[in-house]
Amino acid sequence: SKKSHVAPPFLSMVVFFMSKKHKNGTDSKKVLDKSTFMIYNILGCQDRLDSNTSNLFRRIYVMFETLKKIRQERLVKKLSSVKRTRVMRNFDNIKLIGIVFNITTEANWTKLSNYVKELESYGKKVYLVGIIDTKEKLNFIITNTKVTIVHRKKDVSCFGIPKRSRMKKFLSKKFDVLINTINDDDFFSRIVALRSLAKIRVAADTPAHKEFYDLLIKVDSKTSETEFLKQVIYC
Repeated sequence: SKKSHVAPPFLSMVVFFMSKKHKNGTDSKKVLDKSTFMIYNILGCQDRLDSNTSNLFRRIYVMFETLKKIRQERLVKKLSSVKRTRVMRNFDNIKLIGIVFNITTEANWTKLSNYVKELESYGKKVYLVGIIDTKEKLNFIITNTKVTIVHRKKDVSCFGIPKRSRMKKFLSKKFDVLINTINDDDFFSRIVALRSLAKIRVAADTPAHKEFYDLLIKVDSKTSETEFLKQVIYC
């Protein structure tokens, strides 16, 4: 009978790095099956890819994802324990603003850019940090010294933690207010908020944000990003 092929240890590690950065919601089984097949195809031993090997990779992947979750939870707990002083200021007294974003379309970027211009028209200094998931270069995003782009593929560790060196400039700013425009339960924006020196953290009022932000803006399924941002100005 045909012997089952046991994957060499280094192949397991390769699978880690091929599959560790899939987007939230991606079927892990599909990710592992694709990664496993690609590796075996490269090595010319795809004929030995059987269910035992596939199951092995899947178990390793699940184990790694569990370790990743534990690492993230410990970091969040550690950063959450750091004491900070909250300082509420009215809009006229706010001078320095930080914005966290995740832009996937040119239309969304245009809305955010217009919002930044509006803030700047009031004499505010605005800095932005954004996470980019796509491999493609988003040419419509105009970067400058006030815009920091974090690429999930190269600026985030295998545990999903953004590298501090990439965000050093943004995190060094003592913002009067930090605005999170990402409404999802997003680990990137959570870590930025916890590591930020901002006096006040603002986000949409969602269950995922209640523990980490000082001011929550009421939103519903009909609230557009533009409406949310305008509420931040006039809250």
